Amino acid sequence: MAFDAHPTASEAGAEKTATTAPTRRPRRPLLLVGGILALVIVILLTLLLHAVLQPTHPATASATATPVPKVVYQTDFSQGVSGWTLPPHWTYASGQVQNDGYGAAPLTIPYDMTQQNYTVSVDFTVAKIPNYLACHTYGIEGFDTGGNLQWAGQISCIRQGVANAGFSEALVAHADTTRDSLTTEDYTVSHDTLTFTVQVRDKNLAFCPGPSCLPNVNSTAPLWPVHLVIEDVGVQLTVSKVIVTIP
Repeated sequence: MAFDAHPTASEAGAEKTATTAPTRRPRRPLLLVGGILALVIVILLTLLLHAVLQPTHPATASATATPVPKVVYQTDFSQGVSGWTLPPHWTYASGQVQNDGYGAAPLTIPYDMTQQNYTVSVDFTVAKIPNYLACHTYGIEGFDTGGNLQWAGQISCIRQGVANAGFSEALVAHADTTRDSLTTEDYTVSHDTLTFTVQVRDKNLAFCPGPSCLPNVNSTAPLWPVHLVIEDVGVQLTVSKVIVTIP
């Protein structure tokens, strides 16, 4: 029996359908998106690496920073009292200048202030308030070239007793009125070493007898030039350090 070697039309169509590969969608848009994403990641990593490796620079100092005061005179008496003149009742011993509490002559600091802005600091240690009638007072003063008091930062009229109570005073000789020339506060004398500081800014005076300060007072006349002195009226004490600075 003979067979036809040529397939029929239906058979040919079926075979073509079975052997033809399916059509694939193009992948170019997907590859493009992936490339852009990779580029973005590379850029971000580059920026991050640059920021990490960027050298740091110290902060620039403020142009308004407070300048360090310049010391124009200083002594702690460790090398004696060279240049100082000790009046009666003042003596030197063991790196300190002492007052026995029975004199009234001031101790002159051997430095004349000619600057309009300055600060004077003195370390005081009170040992005793002697028991005799007096306005027991100690502190720092400034006198003009004629010997007239121009300003004072002092502890005034200390009363004997356990409390050793007195008044802290900041005063100037020239002011609009007598009331404006003086500020006072109650004060209890300590036997610890305290730094008294007087700060003068032309016609303005501030006084800090230790950690606390009095309200400033204003003068109608400049508070310079002056001779600087340590005042002591009837107070047994020691002075261990003196520093004079200008801004």
